[in-house]
Amino acid sequence: HPGPASPSSRGSPALPASPGARPVAPRGDTPARRTVPPPISRFDLLLLPTAIVAYFAVLDLAPSGRRPALCFLAAVLLALGLRLAAGRISPLRPPGLALALAPLGILLQLQWLPAKGAAIAALFWIVASSVVVALLARSIESERRLRALVALAIYPLFVFAYPLALLGVGSPVQLDLFEDGHELLPAGEMLRGELPYVDVVPVHGLVSDGALDLLVLESRGSTADVLRVRRVVRCANFAAIYAVALAATGCGEAGLLAALLSLALFPGMGGIRPAMALCALAAAAAAARLRSLRWLAAAGAGAVLAFLVSPDFAAYSAIVAAIAALRSARRWRALAALAAGAAVAAAATLAAFAAMGFAGAFLRVTFGELLPAGRAYVIGPLAGPACLRTLSTSLASWVHPECVGALLWILIVVATAAGLAGSPLRSTRRDGLWLIGLWAALAGAAYAERHHGYAGYAITAFLAGAVFHLARRRERLAAAALALAIAWLAHPFGHLFGLATPLRASGGGTTAGVEIASVPRGRGVSFDPALRPALDSVARFLAGRLGPGETWLDFTNHPALYYLFDRNDPMRHAEIGFVETAAAQREIVAMLERDRAVRAALVGFPDWFTAIDGIPNSTRAPLLWSYLRTRFAPAYEDHGVVFWMRR
Repeated sequence: HPGPASPSSRGSPALPASPGARPVAPRGDTPARRTVPPPISRFDLLLLPTAIVAYFAVLDLAPSGRRPALCFLAAVLLALGLRLAAGRISPLRPPGLALALAPLGILLQLQWLPAKGAAIAALFWIVASSVVVALLARSIESERRLRALVALAIYPLFVFAYPLALLGVGSPVQLDLFEDGHELLPAGEMLRGELPYVDVVPVHGLVSDGALDLLVLESRGSTADVLRVRRVVRCANFAAIYAVALAATGCGEAGLLAALLSLALFPGMGGIRPAMALCALAAAAAAARLRSLRWLAAAGAGAVLAFLVSPDFAAYSAIVAAIAALRSARRWRALAALAAGAAVAAAATLAAFAAMGFAGAFLRVTFGELLPAGRAYVIGPLAGPACLRTLSTSLASWVHPECVGALLWILIVVATAAGLAGSPLRSTRRDGLWLIGLWAALAGAAYAERHHGYAGYAITAFLAGAVFHLARRRERLAAAALALAIAWLAHPFGHLFGLATPLRASGGGTTAGVEIASVPRGRGVSFDPALRPALDSVARFLAGRLGPGETWLDFTNHPALYYLFDRNDPMRHAEIGFVETAAAQREIVAMLERDRAVRAALVGFPDWFTAIDGIPNSTRAPLLWSYLRTRFAPAYEDHGVVFWMRR
């Protein structure tokens, strides 16, 4: 707004200019418009997912013999060009927001469309959506909506869809006789009408072991459909990691970096079991940052629901939520809110289980059988990764995911302990970060049991949150140093060209497998080719020696065989390791005496799962083994498959 007119602008003669002075435009004149470079903001991080979507599109359109580096350069130039054009034509204060909808182009690249058609559609979406947003978003309200849309929808959808764009939603699926058996067996038994925990025990949790697969099977899905649905659901874990970092920082860009860092450092960390527990952790972190009792109640309810998916991960989140409540300034109200949320979820769950007839069995089996049985599979004395035991290991071992996870876990535990010790009884705005570190510290205990790297689910959220908090406190040198160290560890171009590009180019890059026609429920599923003789041998034995309603006792830890050949599992548990107690073995012996439909016992199968951790099942369950030797006799042996029949 121009100021009051000076005397010279009211008609008095202007003063003569001094020699060499630059001419000054009169106050009432409009100065020439200057070209100002568009400002850089955190929303320019939208360039990263936009460039990835464009890269996949260019890669799919490139001819054979393509050079990925040139395709990536073209994609980056396209994204930068759109960003600069948005800065010219968009009135948005952060012009990078014009790319808000561009990352959704990855939803066209999940390999459910022909590759070239999906590539053209994705490129069109990137350009068209950016132009439309730049032209139409002209108000402060629309800018706010775009910010919320990016944080709450665009980023989480992108990190959820990114691994699916590499693996493909419809690419071939391979079945693991041991790991997949934990989920397929309960689903198959419940499909017969059996009750969970009463007739069959979901070892890892009702939702993860059976309930999800049962929903697919009841909707007339096949085994291949079950495995594909499970693949999609596992990717929700990366969206949960995003939610944890977002909750602790309030910044969607921190969440995006955490999820992408997880994909780069720990690409195998997708899974069904931790996702709900991570959502409960996110609620606890949001409660600490926002001083919100409602979020604490949500954390309590989330921990209870996570218990149905995985009790161990739920325990980590419940402990963290309790500590968040104890550190709150309104401690008793916070504890009450947490307990109320947990109580409501627990009451609703138990009421539903009671209506279905297995509430009592759920409580008895979970706390009376599964928790004590967990000691059966402790892998041995704690040794730790090789890189931590000696300095003579090669440099390559230091960048192995197991070693990176162990080193980062140690640093995070130390930092978290120091942060909590600074204000042990009073919460701070950084409590969200320390809660993530505490969750990682608790999850790291799983390494002592079976060398599980569960801490990795929270490590990347902690790192992204640490960079954000350092930058917010204007400790930019420390934030830049930490960011550079993280970038060096993540080696993003190694991930992009060494993992993502081959997977994308091969349509999922699944391990070569074979379909085995003798397996009734194996249509559309790939198996390890080395297992074909054994599975064919099982099929021949069942066809020649057992009637339609007869079954066998599995003494080899292969529960998937019951599901694949559509036979009843006579035991409640899927593995012998969970019946090591004398009482459990006597229960099985009594069942064998009572149920004459169990005509055979599978005592040999050609892989190492018959002796997990090198301990044969005859040692784990000596009472049951003695009974089998007394009442059953060798009757069939072919390609490593050994069946005994009742005497």
